Amino acid sequence: MATNDATRIAVTPLFRMVYPKLLKPEAYKGEKGKGEKEKGDPTYQLEMLYDDADLAKFQLWDADSNAFVDKDIRLICVEMAKEAWGAEFQIKEAVTHGGMKWPIVSGAQALEKLAKKGKKADDYKHYQGAVSIIRGKASEEMAPSLLYPSDGKWVQLNRGISEDAAKIKNLFTGGAYARAEVKLKTSVVDEKKFIVFYVNTVRFEKTGPKIGGASLMDRFNGVQGGAAAHDPTSGMDDIPF
Repeated sequence: MATNDATRIAVTPLFRMVYPKLLKPEAYKGEKGKGEKEKGDPTYQLEMLYDDADLAKFQLWDADSNAFVDKDIRLICVEMAKEAWGAEFQIKEAVTHGGMKWPIVSGAQALEKLAKKGKKADDYKHYQGAVSIIRGKASEEMAPSLLYPSDGKWVQLNRGISEDAAKIKNLFTGGAYARAEVKLKTSVVDEKKFIVFYVNTVRFEKTGPKIGGASLMDRFNGVQGGAAAHDPTSGMDDIPF
């Protein structure tokens, strides 16, 4: 089986930010009640909440046509998995049995896991309906660029300037709308396969109804882990799993 890393650069469609951690990186501290876990390196974190229909609107640069083209992010992930782990790699089987973590989580799955943790459904109404969740991150050394519109142009914010830091706190908040440039990369950790979304740039687009009511780590713990509710084969009968 092939083991070459696969990568893609994509521009996302519009999404809502959910409890973004973009001003300062934060280390993962583990889950309560599950024993001590090694503290991870500090990372910037961003949960991107999409309408399901928008998963087909990610954009990749096409050199032949010299233009961006829309492509379904699920198909991109399928292509990357097979490129990294071989054309015969059985994606659906790997996801089902835990050998691969599908990088897209449904809102219904998030609500189910939160309910098992005793969380109140009213605090997580943003996960209701036909929504999908993709989590992105960036290392402390590779902080994502943050842009906002001003006087008809895009302005990059500097985290080291107090005025800009205040803008980040006010603009890049839970519920606001944004687009991002992301780098997708395959990886294998402890024999489990992943497709990781690294956030290169986040562009604030407009404000939206606030999302709040839970801590960042509580929110991340509530939706990560296990096999995803998304079926990688759904609507993709032409993909040879």
